[in-house]
Amino acid sequence: MVTAIDVYHCPDKKLVFVQQRSPLIKGHVDQFVSDLSGWIRQSQFERVLLLSSANAAFRIDSELAGSQLGYACNPLCQHKSGMESILQEAGFIPLRTDEASWVNKHSFSSQLLDQMNQISIPAAAAVSMCYEGDNVPHAFGLARAVSQLLGLAEEAEWKAPPAWTHIQGEPLPRHLRTSGMY
Repeated sequence: MVTAIDVYHCPDKKLVFVQQRSPLIKGHVDQFVSDLSGWIRQSQFERVLLLSSANAAFRIDSELAGSQLGYACNPLCQHKSGMESILQEAGFIPLRTDEASWVNKHSFSSQLLDQMNQISIPAAAAVSMCYEGDNVPHAFGLARAVSQLLGLAEEAEWKAPPAWTHIQGEPLPRHLRTSGMY
């Protein structure tokens, strides 16, 4: 269960965006995946692209350089939809699928990909690898890549929503900033 979800529909492009703005409640992931999958099936989606982030600390040496955008696909995505080649063309790299990887089989992303496969819908997760902290640049990078992937806008100017103004907390009081302490 979540407490904040926005749904955006663009009929011209045949796109639906679902933005989940709060974490899932522990112990309710299975029910949420089931409910979301039911809605996706009932709405007759042709395919699903999930945008997510993953902890960059789980990278191995060979993954440190190069693109920090990765993807994971369900079998239908890999073999039938052409989504995998589109992701690769947009600069996404395949994520490791071993147990120690960033999108493990117990994560929301993996569960949704599995559920989409069970209901015969090609699905992929496009993932930005990042560390804890200010990840606004990572969000913009993922948005630019997905925008390119979907053919939405060549040079969109991305703006952070007002809620991100103090994403790392309130700014330091002026007297502390000017005192030389920080």
